[in-house]
Amino acid sequence: MESLVSIFVRYVLHLLGVLIVVILLLLAGNWIISEWRAWDGAALELDRLRATGTDVASRQASMRQAVLARIPKPNAPIEAITQQKMQMEQEIGALKAKRSQLQSQNPINRFVPGSSAFRDGLLLDVEIALGQQALAYTTNLYDLVLKLRSREQQLAVANAEMLAVSAKIYQRLDELSALERSAGLRLMIPFSDLRARKTRLGEELVELTATQARATAKFQELQTPIASRASFPLFEIQNEPIAKILLPLEGRIAELDRKLDASTMHKVVKPLLDVLPTAAWIVFGIIVAPFGIKFFAFFVVAPIAARRPAICLLPDANGSLSVRHSTRVGTSGRYTSGVSQSLVLAADQELLAHSTYIQSVASLASKRTKWLLDWSMPFTSLASHLYALTQVTPAGAEPIVLSSTGDPLSEIAILDLPAGAAIVLQPRCLVGIVKQQHEPVRITRHWRLGHVSAWLTLQLRYIVFHGPLLLVVRGCRGIRVEPVNEGRAINQAATLGFSANLRYSTSRCETFGSYLIGAQELFNDRFAGQPGYCIYEEVPRAGFKGGIAGRGIEGVLDTVLKVVGI
Repeated sequence: MESLVSIFVRYVLHLLGVLIVVILLLLAGNWIISEWRAWDGAALELDRLRATGTDVASRQASMRQAVLARIPKPNAPIEAITQQKMQMEQEIGALKAKRSQLQSQNPINRFVPGSSAFRDGLLLDVEIALGQQALAYTTNLYDLVLKLRSREQQLAVANAEMLAVSAKIYQRLDELSALERSAGLRLMIPFSDLRARKTRLGEELVELTATQARATAKFQELQTPIASRASFPLFEIQNEPIAKILLPLEGRIAELDRKLDASTMHKVVKPLLDVLPTAAWIVFGIIVAPFGIKFFAFFVVAPIAARRPAICLLPDANGSLSVRHSTRVGTSGRYTSGVSQSLVLAADQELLAHSTYIQSVASLASKRTKWLLDWSMPFTSLASHLYALTQVTPAGAEPIVLSSTGDPLSEIAILDLPAGAAIVLQPRCLVGIVKQQHEPVRITRHWRLGHVSAWLTLQLRYIVFHGPLLLVVRGCRGIRVEPVNEGRAINQAATLGFSANLRYSTSRCETFGSYLIGAQELFNDRFAGQPGYCIYEEVPRAGFKGGIAGRGIEGVLDTVLKVVGI
Protein backbone atom coordinates (compact mmCIF):
# COMPACT_ATOMS: atom_id res chain seq x y z
CA MET A 1 0.00 0.00 0.00
CA GLU A 2 1.35 3.39 -1.01
CA SER A 3 2.26 5.86 1.69
CA LEU A 4 0.79 9.33 1.93
CA VAL A 5 4.23 10.80 1.15
CA SER A 6 4.56 8.96 -2.20
CA ILE A 7 0.99 9.90 -3.16
CA PHE A 8 1.65 13.52 -2.27
CA VAL A 9 4.98 13.57 -4.16
CA ARG A 10 3.36 12.06 -7.28
CA TYR A 11 0.52 14.57 -7.07
CA VAL A 12 2.96 17.49 -6.72
CA LEU A 13 5.03 16.20 -9.67
CA HIS A 14 1.86 15.90 -11.72
CA LEU A 15 0.94 19.49 -10.91
CA LEU A 16 4.46 20.63 -11.76
CA GLY A 17 4.26 18.81 -15.08
CA VAL A 18 0.91 20.44 -15.85
CA LEU A 19 2.37 23.82 -14.85
CA ILE A 20 5.38 23.35 -17.15
CA VAL A 21 3.13 22.34 -20.04
CA VAL A 22 0.88 25.38 -19.47
CA ILE A 23 3.92 27.68 -19.31
CA LEU A 24 5.34 26.19 -22.53
CA LEU A 25 1.97 26.58 -24.26
CA LEU A 26 1.68 30.19 -23.13
CA LEU A 27 5.22 30.98 -24.25
CA ALA A 28 4.60 29.32 -27.61
CA GLY A 29 1.31 31.17 -27.97
CA ASN A 30 2.89 34.52 -27.12
CA TRP A 31 5.72 33.86 -29.57
CA ILE A 32 3.31 32.92 -32.34
CA ILE A 33 1.16 35.99 -31.64
CA SER A 34 4.18 38.32 -31.59
CA GLU A 35 5.55 36.78 -34.80
CA TRP A 36 2.16 37.09 -36.44
CA ARG A 37 1.74 40.72 -35.39
CA ALA A 38 5.24 41.63 -36.58
CA TRP A 39 4.72 39.85 -39.88
CA ASP A 40 1.22 41.24 -40.38
CA GLY A 41 2.32 44.80 -39.53
CA ALA A 42 5.32 44.62 -41.87
CA ALA A 43 3.16 43.12 -44.63
CA LEU A 44 0.54 45.86 -44.26
CA GLU A 45 3.18 48.60 -44.26
CA LEU A 46 4.85 47.03 -47.29
CA ASP A 47 1.52 46.96 -49.12
CA ARG A 48 0.94 50.63 -48.30
CA LEU A 49 4.44 51.57 -49.44
CA ARG A 50 4.08 49.66 -52.68
CA ALA A 51 0.73 51.33 -53.27
CA THR A 52 2.43 54.68 -52.62
CA GLY A 53 5.20 53.76 -55.06
CA THR A 54 2.65 52.77 -57.68
CA ASP A 55 0.72 56.02 -57.16
CA VAL A 56 3.91 58.11 -57.35
CA ALA A 57 5.01 56.26 -60.51
CA SER A 58 1.67 56.85 -62.24
CA ARG A 59 1.53 60.51 -61.17
CA GLN A 60 5.18 60.94 -62.18
CA ALA A 61 4.38 59.73 -65.70
CA SER A 62 1.64 62.35 -66.07
CA MET A 63 3.95 65.02 -64.62
CA ARG A 64 6.65 64.12 -67.15
CA GLN A 65 4.17 64.42 -70.00
CA ALA A 66 2.99 67.80 -68.74
CA VAL A 67 6.58 69.10 -68.40
CA LEU A 68 7.57 67.88 -71.86
CA ALA A 69 4.50 69.56 -73.36
CA ARG A 70 5.44 72.96 -71.85
CA ILE A 71 9.10 73.07 -72.88
CA PRO A 72 9.62 75.85 -75.53
CA LYS A 73 11.15 74.88 -78.84
CA PRO A 74 14.69 76.16 -79.61
CA ASN A 75 13.36 78.21 -82.53
CA ALA A 76 10.55 79.82 -80.49
CA PRO A 77 10.39 83.63 -80.30
CA ILE A 78 12.16 85.18 -77.35
CA GLU A 79 8.90 86.67 -76.14
CA ALA A 80 7.34 83.19 -75.81
CA ILE A 81 10.47 81.86 -74.10
CA THR A 82 10.43 84.76 -71.67
CA GLN A 83 6.76 84.24 -70.84
CA GLN A 84 7.24 80.47 -70.31
CA LYS A 85 10.24 81.13 -68.07
CA MET A 86 8.25 83.52 -65.89
CA GLN A 87 5.34 81.07 -65.58
CA MET A 88 7.70 78.26 -64.55
CA GLU A 89 9.31 80.42 -61.89
CA GLN A 90 5.88 81.33 -60.48
CA GLU A 91 4.70 77.70 -60.47
CA ILE A 92 7.87 76.45 -58.76
CA GLY A 93 7.48 79.15 -56.14
CA ALA A 94 3.86 78.08 -55.55
CA LEU A 95 4.89 74.40 -55.24
CA LYS A 96 7.61 75.26 -52.72
CA ALA A 97 5.13 77.28 -50.69
CA LYS A 98 2.68 74.36 -50.77
CA ARG A 99 5.41 71.96 -49.60
CA SER A 100 6.34 74.32 -46.74
CA GLN A 101 2.69 74.46 -45.69
CA LEU A 102 2.45 70.64 -45.82
CA GLN A 103 5.56 70.31 -43.66
CA SER A 104 4.25 72.78 -41.10
CA GLN A 105 0.85 71.05 -40.92
CA ASN A 106 2.34 67.52 -40.69
CA PRO A 107 5.57 67.80 -38.73
CA ILE A 108 5.62 64.07 -37.90
CA ASN A 109 3.44 62.26 -40.46
CA ARG A 110 5.47 63.59 -43.37
CA PHE A 111 8.31 61.33 -42.17
CA VAL A 112 6.09 58.23 -41.78
CA PRO A 113 6.38 56.07 -44.95
CA GLY A 114 2.98 55.08 -46.27
CA SER A 115 1.12 58.07 -44.80
CA SER A 116 -0.78 60.49 -47.02
CA ALA A 117 1.49 63.37 -45.94
CA PHE A 118 4.56 61.34 -46.91
CA ARG A 119 3.03 60.52 -50.29
CA ASP A 120 1.97 64.11 -50.96
CA GLY A 121 5.45 65.32 -49.99
CA LEU A 122 7.05 62.88 -52.44
CA LEU A 123 4.72 64.01 -55.22
CA LEU A 124 5.50 67.69 -54.52
CA ASP A 125 9.25 67.00 -54.44
CA VAL A 126 9.07 65.10 -57.73
CA GLU A 127 7.00 67.87 -59.34
CA ILE A 128 9.42 70.54 -58.06
CA ALA A 129 12.43 68.57 -59.35
CA LEU A 130 10.84 68.16 -62.78
CA GLY A 131 9.88 71.84 -62.83
CA GLN A 132 13.41 72.91 -61.87
CA GLN A 133 14.85 70.84 -64.71
CA ALA A 134 12.41 72.45 -67.13
CA LEU A 135 13.19 75.92 -65.75
CA ALA A 136 16.94 75.35 -66.05
CA TYR A 137 16.54 74.29 -69.67
CA THR A 138 14.30 77.25 -70.47
CA THR A 139 16.73 79.65 -68.75
CA ASN A 140 19.66 78.31 -70.76
CA LEU A 141 17.64 78.67 -73.96
CA TYR A 142 16.67 82.22 -72.96
CA ASP A 143 20.32 83.14 -72.24
CA LEU A 144 21.36 81.70 -75.60
CA VAL A 145 18.71 83.71 -77.45
CA LEU A 146 19.79 86.90 -75.62
CA LYS A 147 23.42 86.19 -76.40
CA LEU A 148 22.64 85.60 -80.07
CA ARG A 149 20.63 88.86 -80.23
CA SER A 150 23.42 90.81 -78.49
CA ARG A 151 26.02 89.34 -80.84
CA GLU A 152 23.93 90.39 -83.86
CA GLN A 153 23.65 93.95 -82.51
CA GLN A 154 27.40 94.13 -81.80
CA LEU A 155 28.19 92.83 -85.28
CA ALA A 156 25.97 95.51 -86.80
CA VAL A 157 27.72 98.25 -84.78
CA ALA A 158 31.20 96.94 -85.67
CA ASN A 159 30.30 96.70 -89.33
CA ALA A 160 28.94 100.25 -89.35
CA GLU A 161 32.09 101.51 -87.59
CA MET A 162 34.31 99.68 -90.08
CA LEU A 163 32.39 101.12 -93.01
CA ALA A 164 32.58 104.66 -91.57
CA VAL A 165 36.38 104.42 -91.13
CA SER A 166 36.76 103.07 -94.66
CA ALA A 167 34.72 105.99 -96.01
CA LYS A 168 36.98 108.48 -94.17
CA ILE A 169 40.08 106.76 -95.51
CA TYR A 170 38.77 107.01 -99.09
CA GLN A 171 37.87 110.67 -98.48
CA ARG A 172 41.40 111.50 -97.22
CA LEU A 173 42.95 109.66 -100.14
CA ASP A 174 40.82 111.68 -102.54
CA GLU A 175 41.84 114.92 -100.82
CA LEU A 176 45.53 113.94 -100.94
CA SER A 177 45.31 113.03 -104.63
CA ALA A 178 43.55 116.29 -105.47
CA LEU A 179 46.20 118.25 -103.50
CA GLU A 180 49.05 116.62 -105.35
CA ARG A 181 47.45 117.32 -108.71
CA SER A 182 46.73 120.98 -107.95
CA ALA A 183 49.90 121.88 -106.06
CA GLY A 184 52.41 120.04 -108.19
CA LEU A 185 56.03 121.11 -107.35
CA ARG A 186 54.90 123.54 -104.72
CA LEU A 187 54.48 120.63 -102.35
CA MET A 188 58.28 120.41 -102.27
CA ILE A 189 58.62 123.84 -100.62
CA PRO A 190 59.47 123.34 -96.94
CA PHE A 191 57.32 124.98 -94.30
CA SER A 192 54.66 125.93 -96.82
CA ASP A 193 50.96 125.61 -96.15
CA LEU A 194 50.56 123.04 -98.89
CA ARG A 195 53.39 120.99 -97.42
CA ALA A 196 51.82 121.18 -93.96
CA ARG A 197 48.41 120.17 -95.36
CA LYS A 198 49.91 117.12 -97.08
CA THR A 199 51.63 116.10 -93.89
CA ARG A 200 48.40 116.47 -91.91
CA LEU A 201 46.49 114.29 -94.46
CA GLY A 202 49.18 111.61 -94.25
CA GLU A 203 48.95 111.55 -90.46
CA GLU A 204 45.18 111.28 -90.62
CA LEU A 205 45.48 108.39 -93.08
CA VAL A 206 47.84 106.55 -90.72
CA GLU A 207 45.48 107.10 -87.78
CA LEU A 208 42.43 106.04 -89.85
CA THR A 209 44.26 102.93 -91.07
CA ALA A 210 45.00 101.95 -87.46
CA THR A 211 41.36 102.58 -86.55
CA GLN A 212 40.25 100.47 -89.51
CA ALA A 213 42.54 97.62 -88.41
CA ARG A 214 41.09 97.74 -84.90
CA ALA A 215 37.49 97.79 -86.27
CA THR A 216 38.25 94.88 -88.61
CA ALA A 217 39.79 92.85 -85.78
CA LYS A 218 36.77 93.53 -83.59
CA PHE A 219 34.39 92.54 -86.42
CA GLN A 220 36.31 89.32 -87.03
CA GLU A 221 36.33 88.58 -83.32
CA LEU A 222 32.56 88.99 -83.17
CA GLN A 223 32.21 86.62 -86.13
CA THR A 224 33.71 83.74 -84.08
CA PRO A 225 31.11 80.87 -84.26
CA ILE A 226 28.91 80.38 -81.19
CA ALA A 227 26.12 77.90 -80.40
CA SER A 228 23.09 78.47 -82.57
CA ARG A 229 19.46 77.57 -81.94
CA ALA A 230 19.68 74.75 -84.43
CA SER A 231 22.45 73.09 -82.41
CA PHE A 232 20.77 73.67 -79.06
CA PRO A 233 20.01 70.20 -77.52
CA LEU A 234 16.43 69.04 -76.99
CA PHE A 235 15.14 68.78 -73.45
CA GLU A 236 15.60 65.44 -71.65
CA ILE A 237 14.48 64.66 -68.11
CA GLN A 238 17.32 63.58 -65.85
CA ASN A 239 16.36 60.65 -63.62
CA GLU A 240 19.10 61.05 -61.02
CA PRO A 241 17.36 63.86 -59.03
CA ILE A 242 14.07 61.91 -59.09
CA ALA A 243 15.85 58.76 -57.90
CA LYS A 244 17.33 60.66 -54.94
CA ILE A 245 13.87 61.86 -53.94
CA LEU A 246 12.43 58.32 -54.11
CA LEU A 247 15.43 56.75 -52.37
CA PRO A 248 13.87 56.78 -48.85
CA LEU A 249 10.73 55.04 -50.15
CA GLU A 250 12.68 52.40 -52.06
CA GLY A 251 15.04 51.89 -49.13
CA ARG A 252 12.14 51.31 -46.73
CA ILE A 253 10.55 48.83 -49.17
CA ALA A 254 13.84 46.93 -49.46
CA GLU A 255 14.21 46.92 -45.66
CA LEU A 256 10.70 45.52 -45.19
CA ASP A 257 11.35 42.89 -47.87
CA ARG A 258 14.43 41.72 -46.00
CA LYS A 259 12.51 41.72 -42.74
CA LEU A 260 9.68 39.65 -44.19
CA ASP A 261 12.07 37.22 -45.84
CA ALA A 262 13.72 36.63 -42.47
CA SER A 263 10.39 36.22 -40.66
CA THR A 264 9.51 32.67 -39.60
CA MET A 265 5.82 33.36 -40.10
CA HIS A 266 6.51 34.63 -43.62
CA LYS A 267 8.40 31.45 -44.48
CA VAL A 268 5.40 29.39 -43.39
CA VAL A 269 2.49 31.53 -44.63
CA LYS A 270 3.86 32.75 -47.99
CA PRO A 271 4.28 29.26 -49.54
CA LEU A 272 0.75 28.43 -48.42
CA LEU A 273 -0.64 31.63 -49.96
CA ASP A 274 1.32 30.99 -53.17
CA VAL A 275 -0.15 27.54 -53.75
CA LEU A 276 -3.61 28.28 -52.32
CA PRO A 277 -5.18 29.60 -55.59
CA THR A 278 -3.83 26.66 -57.58
CA ALA A 279 -4.99 24.20 -54.93
CA ALA A 280 -8.42 25.81 -54.85
CA TRP A 281 -8.76 25.50 -58.64
CA ILE A 282 -7.61 21.88 -58.49
CA VAL A 283 -10.17 21.08 -55.81
CA PHE A 284 -12.83 22.91 -57.81
CA GLY A 285 -11.87 20.88 -60.87
CA ILE A 286 -12.01 17.64 -58.86
CA ILE A 287 -15.51 18.56 -57.68
CA VAL A 288 -16.86 19.79 -61.03
CA ALA A 289 -15.07 17.47 -63.48
CA PRO A 290 -17.06 14.31 -62.57
CA PHE A 291 -20.33 16.17 -63.19
CA GLY A 292 -19.15 17.35 -66.59
CA ILE A 293 -17.74 13.98 -67.57
CA LYS A 294 -20.86 12.11 -66.52
CA PHE A 295 -23.11 14.66 -68.22
CA PHE A 296 -21.16 14.27 -71.48
CA ALA A 297 -21.08 10.49 -71.20
CA PHE A 298 -24.83 10.18 -70.48
CA PHE A 299 -26.19 12.63 -73.07
CA VAL A 300 -23.58 12.30 -75.84
CA VAL A 301 -21.57 9.07 -75.66
CA ALA A 302 -24.28 6.69 -74.44
CA PRO A 303 -26.89 7.53 -77.14
CA ILE A 304 -24.29 7.09 -79.88
CA ALA A 305 -23.15 3.75 -78.45
CA ALA A 306 -26.76 2.53 -78.07
CA ARG A 307 -27.45 3.16 -81.78
CA ARG A 308 -24.51 1.09 -82.95
CA PRO A 309 -25.15 -2.45 -84.30
CA ALA A 310 -24.64 -5.44 -82.02
CA ILE A 311 -21.38 -7.42 -81.87
CA CYS A 312 -21.41 -11.18 -82.42
CA LEU A 313 -18.08 -12.81 -81.64
CA LEU A 314 -18.65 -16.46 -82.72
CA PRO A 315 -21.98 -16.82 -84.53
CA ASP A 316 -21.31 -20.51 -85.33
CA ALA A 317 -20.51 -21.50 -81.76
CA ASN A 318 -22.78 -23.74 -79.69
CA GLY A 319 -24.79 -21.81 -77.12
CA SER A 320 -25.30 -24.80 -74.82
CA LEU A 321 -24.54 -24.35 -71.14
CA SER A 322 -25.62 -26.25 -68.05
CA VAL A 323 -25.33 -25.47 -64.38
CA ARG A 324 -24.66 -27.79 -61.49
CA HIS A 325 -27.16 -26.57 -58.90
CA SER A 326 -26.29 -26.09 -55.27
CA THR A 327 -27.87 -28.12 -52.51
CA ARG A 328 -30.05 -25.17 -51.40
CA VAL A 329 -33.69 -25.30 -52.37
CA GLY A 330 -36.02 -22.28 -52.58
CA THR A 331 -39.57 -21.59 -53.64
CA SER A 332 -38.50 -21.22 -57.26
CA GLY A 333 -36.36 -24.34 -57.29
CA ARG A 334 -32.74 -25.16 -56.61
CA TYR A 335 -30.29 -22.26 -56.50
CA THR A 336 -27.64 -21.86 -59.18
CA SER A 337 -24.90 -20.81 -56.75
CA GLY A 338 -24.08 -21.43 -53.14
CA VAL A 339 -21.62 -20.60 -50.45
CA SER A 340 -19.93 -23.91 -51.16
CA GLN A 341 -20.01 -26.45 -53.96
CA SER A 342 -19.04 -30.10 -53.98
CA LEU A 343 -17.19 -31.42 -57.01
CA VAL A 344 -16.19 -34.96 -57.90
CA LEU A 345 -13.45 -35.26 -60.52
CA ALA A 346 -13.25 -38.04 -63.08
CA ALA A 347 -10.09 -40.07 -63.32
CA ASP A 348 -8.85 -38.18 -66.38
CA GLN A 349 -9.72 -34.72 -65.06
CA GLU A 350 -7.84 -32.18 -62.98
CA LEU A 351 -8.79 -28.99 -61.14
CA LEU A 352 -7.01 -25.66 -61.35
CA ALA A 353 -8.28 -23.36 -58.59
CA HIS A 354 -7.34 -20.65 -56.14
CA SER A 355 -5.97 -22.21 -53.00
CA THR A 356 -8.20 -19.94 -50.88
CA TYR A 357 -11.30 -21.55 -52.46
CA ILE A 358 -10.28 -25.17 -51.84
CA GLN A 359 -11.96 -25.89 -48.53
CA SER A 360 -11.43 -29.62 -48.36
CA VAL A 361 -9.88 -32.26 -50.59
CA ALA A 362 -8.95 -35.91 -50.30
CA SER A 363 -5.65 -36.36 -48.54
CA LEU A 364 -4.48 -38.80 -51.23
CA ALA A 365 -5.15 -36.37 -54.04
CA SER A 366 -2.11 -35.00 -55.85
CA LYS A 367 -1.58 -31.25 -55.45
CA ARG A 368 0.99 -29.00 -57.02
CA THR A 369 1.34 -25.36 -58.10
CA LYS A 370 0.52 -24.03 -61.54
CA TRP A 371 2.04 -20.58 -61.73
CA LEU A 372 -0.08 -19.20 -64.57
CA LEU A 373 -3.41 -20.31 -65.96
CA ASP A 374 -2.22 -19.71 -69.52
CA TRP A 375 1.38 -18.84 -70.36
CA SER A 376 0.25 -17.35 -73.69
CA MET A 377 -1.73 -14.74 -71.72
CA PRO A 378 0.60 -13.74 -68.87
CA PHE A 379 -0.77 -10.24 -68.35
CA THR A 380 -4.38 -11.45 -68.29
CA SER A 381 -3.52 -14.22 -65.86
CA LEU A 382 -1.68 -11.86 -63.53
CA ALA A 383 -4.26 -9.04 -63.68
CA SER A 384 -7.17 -11.43 -62.98
CA HIS A 385 -5.29 -13.18 -60.14
CA LEU A 386 -5.14 -16.44 -62.04
CA TYR A 387 -1.61 -17.21 -60.91
CA ALA A 388 -0.12 -19.55 -58.28
CA LEU A 389 -3.13 -21.87 -58.78
CA THR A 390 -3.43 -25.21 -57.04
CA GLN A 391 -3.54 -28.11 -59.52
CA VAL A 392 -5.48 -31.05 -58.00
CA THR A 393 -5.47 -34.55 -59.54
CA PRO A 394 -8.10 -36.88 -58.04
CA ALA A 395 -7.46 -40.05 -56.06
CA GLY A 396 -10.74 -41.91 -56.25
CA ALA A 397 -14.26 -40.54 -56.20
CA GLU A 398 -13.99 -38.41 -53.08
CA PRO A 399 -15.49 -34.92 -53.55
CA ILE A 400 -13.64 -31.65 -53.45
CA VAL A 401 -15.44 -28.90 -51.54
CA LEU A 402 -14.99 -25.42 -52.95
CA SER A 403 -15.87 -22.34 -50.90
CA SER A 404 -14.52 -18.85 -50.25
CA THR A 405 -12.50 -18.80 -47.05
CA GLY A 406 -12.00 -15.04 -46.97
CA ASP A 407 -15.11 -13.35 -48.41
CA PRO A 408 -18.42 -13.93 -46.58
CA LEU A 409 -20.45 -12.43 -49.45
CA SER A 410 -18.98 -14.58 -52.18
CA GLU A 411 -20.94 -17.50 -53.65
CA ILE A 412 -19.76 -19.85 -56.35
CA ALA A 413 -21.37 -21.72 -59.19
CA ILE A 414 -20.18 -24.51 -61.50
CA LEU A 415 -20.86 -24.03 -65.20
CA ASP A 416 -20.66 -27.05 -67.52
CA LEU A 417 -19.45 -25.97 -70.94
CA PRO A 418 -19.78 -28.84 -73.46
CA ALA A 419 -17.61 -29.45 -76.49
CA GLY A 420 -18.25 -26.94 -79.27
CA ALA A 421 -19.67 -24.37 -76.87
CA ALA A 422 -17.96 -21.06 -76.15
CA ILE A 423 -18.58 -18.46 -73.52
CA VAL A 424 -17.28 -14.91 -73.02
CA LEU A 425 -16.17 -14.62 -69.42
CA GLN A 426 -14.44 -12.01 -67.32
CA PRO A 427 -11.38 -13.75 -65.80
CA ARG A 428 -11.85 -11.80 -62.55
CA CYS A 429 -14.83 -13.98 -61.65
CA LEU A 430 -13.06 -17.25 -62.43
CA VAL A 431 -12.21 -19.32 -59.35
CA GLY A 432 -11.21 -22.59 -60.96
CA ILE A 433 -11.33 -24.76 -64.07
CA VAL A 434 -11.90 -28.49 -64.45
CA LYS A 435 -10.28 -29.79 -67.61
CA GLN A 436 -8.87 -32.95 -69.13
CA GLN A 437 -5.45 -33.85 -67.89
CA HIS A 438 -2.50 -33.06 -70.16
CA GLU A 439 -4.71 -30.87 -72.34
CA PRO A 440 -4.41 -27.08 -72.32
CA VAL A 441 -7.31 -24.79 -71.66
CA ARG A 442 -8.47 -23.32 -74.95
CA ILE A 443 -8.82 -19.58 -74.54
CA THR A 444 -9.13 -17.16 -77.46
CA ARG A 445 -8.94 -13.40 -77.58
CA HIS A 446 -11.13 -11.33 -79.85
CA TRP A 447 -10.37 -7.66 -80.56
CA ARG A 448 -12.99 -5.30 -81.93
CA LEU A 449 -10.90 -2.24 -82.75
CA GLY A 450 -12.96 -1.42 -85.83
CA HIS A 451 -16.28 -1.06 -83.98
CA VAL A 452 -17.27 2.41 -82.82
CA SER A 453 -19.39 0.97 -80.00
CA ALA A 454 -16.35 -0.88 -78.65
CA TRP A 455 -14.45 2.40 -78.36
CA LEU A 456 -17.39 4.23 -76.84
CA THR A 457 -17.96 1.55 -74.20
CA LEU A 458 -14.22 0.89 -73.77
CA GLN A 459 -14.59 -2.85 -74.43
CA LEU A 460 -12.02 -3.55 -77.10
CA ARG A 461 -11.12 -7.14 -76.25
CA TYR A 462 -13.18 -10.18 -75.28
CA ILE A 463 -11.82 -13.38 -73.74
CA VAL A 464 -13.63 -16.56 -74.80
CA PHE A 465 -13.38 -19.97 -73.08
CA HIS A 466 -14.07 -23.01 -75.25
CA GLY A 467 -15.49 -26.35 -74.04
CA PRO A 468 -15.36 -28.97 -72.87
CA LEU A 469 -14.72 -27.36 -69.49
CA LEU A 470 -16.16 -26.97 -66.05
CA LEU A 471 -15.88 -23.35 -64.98
CA VAL A 472 -16.06 -22.47 -61.30
CA VAL A 473 -17.13 -18.82 -61.05
CA ARG A 474 -17.80 -16.56 -58.12
CA GLY A 475 -20.20 -13.68 -57.54
CA CYS A 476 -21.31 -11.39 -54.77
CA ARG A 477 -24.43 -12.71 -52.98
CA GLY A 478 -24.97 -15.28 -55.70
CA ILE A 479 -24.84 -15.92 -59.47
CA ARG A 480 -27.67 -16.02 -62.00
CA VAL A 481 -27.55 -17.96 -65.27
CA GLU A 482 -30.52 -17.08 -67.48
CA PRO A 483 -31.45 -18.03 -71.05
CA VAL A 484 -31.63 -15.05 -73.36
CA ASN A 485 -34.69 -16.21 -75.33
CA GLU A 486 -36.21 -13.07 -76.92
CA GLY A 487 -33.68 -10.73 -75.36
CA ARG A 488 -32.21 -9.74 -72.02
CA ALA A 489 -30.88 -6.49 -70.48
CA ILE A 490 -28.55 -6.51 -67.47
CA ASN A 491 -26.73 -3.87 -65.49
CA GLN A 492 -23.25 -3.82 -67.02
CA ALA A 493 -21.59 -3.77 -63.61
CA ALA A 494 -23.18 -7.13 -62.80
CA THR A 495 -22.37 -8.93 -66.06
CA LEU A 496 -19.87 -11.78 -65.74
CA GLY A 497 -20.21 -13.46 -69.12
CA PHE A 498 -22.44 -14.59 -72.00
CA SER A 499 -22.53 -17.17 -74.75
CA ALA A 500 -20.19 -16.24 -77.60
CA ASN A 501 -22.88 -16.80 -80.26
CA LEU A 502 -25.17 -14.08 -78.86
CA ARG A 503 -25.52 -10.61 -80.31
CA TYR A 504 -24.13 -8.21 -77.75
CA SER A 505 -24.98 -4.48 -77.61
CA THR A 506 -25.46 -1.75 -75.01
CA SER A 507 -28.21 0.62 -73.95
CA ARG A 508 -28.14 3.67 -71.72
CA CYS A 509 -29.29 3.35 -68.12
CA GLU A 510 -32.78 4.65 -67.40
CA THR A 511 -32.17 7.87 -65.43
CA PHE A 512 -29.38 10.39 -65.25
CA GLY A 513 -29.79 10.86 -61.49
CA SER A 514 -29.07 7.24 -60.68
CA TYR A 515 -25.99 7.31 -62.91
CA LEU A 516 -24.82 10.62 -61.45
CA ILE A 517 -24.84 9.38 -57.86
CA GLY A 518 -23.25 6.06 -58.85
CA ALA A 519 -26.31 3.91 -58.21
CA GLN A 520 -26.13 2.50 -61.76
CA GLU A 521 -23.54 2.08 -64.44
CA LEU A 522 -23.82 4.15 -67.60
CA PHE A 523 -24.62 1.14 -69.81
CA ASN A 524 -26.85 -1.87 -69.57
CA ASP A 525 -25.72 -4.94 -71.48
CA ARG A 526 -28.26 -6.24 -73.99
CA PHE A 527 -28.21 -9.80 -75.38
CA ALA A 528 -30.22 -11.24 -78.23
CA GLY A 529 -30.29 -14.51 -80.14
CA GLN A 530 -30.75 -18.10 -79.03
CA PRO A 531 -29.81 -20.53 -77.82
CA GLY A 532 -27.57 -18.75 -75.36
CA TYR A 533 -27.17 -17.68 -71.77
CA CYS A 534 -26.09 -14.63 -69.84
CA ILE A 535 -24.34 -14.83 -66.50
CA TYR A 536 -24.37 -12.12 -63.86
CA GLU A 537 -23.88 -11.71 -60.13
CA GLU A 538 -26.67 -10.76 -57.75
CA VAL A 539 -24.97 -7.67 -56.33
CA PRO A 540 -22.36 -5.84 -58.44
CA ARG A 541 -19.36 -5.58 -56.17
CA ALA A 542 -18.07 -2.53 -58.03
CA GLY A 543 -21.31 -0.74 -57.19
CA PHE A 544 -20.36 -0.60 -53.52
CA LYS A 545 -17.66 1.92 -54.34
CA GLY A 546 -19.53 4.21 -56.72
CA GLY A 547 -20.68 7.76 -56.22
CA ILE A 548 -20.74 11.14 -57.87
CA ALA A 549 -16.95 11.39 -57.99
CA GLY A 550 -16.43 7.83 -59.18
CA ARG A 551 -13.92 5.40 -57.71
CA GLY A 552 -10.67 7.34 -57.97
CA ILE A 553 -7.47 5.52 -58.90
CA GLU A 554 -9.14 2.13 -58.49
CA GLY A 555 -11.80 3.12 -61.00
CA VAL A 556 -9.12 4.20 -63.50
CA LEU A 557 -7.34 0.84 -63.15
CA ASP A 558 -10.61 -1.05 -63.54
CA THR A 559 -11.34 0.94 -66.71
CA VAL A 560 -7.96 -0.04 -68.14
CA LEU A 561 -8.62 -3.71 -67.32
CA LYS A 562 -12.10 -3.42 -68.82
CA VAL A 563 -10.60 -2.26 -72.12
CA VAL A 564 -8.64 -5.53 -72.44
CA GLY A 565 -11.56 -7.68 -71.29
CA ILE A 566 -10.30 -8.45 -67.77
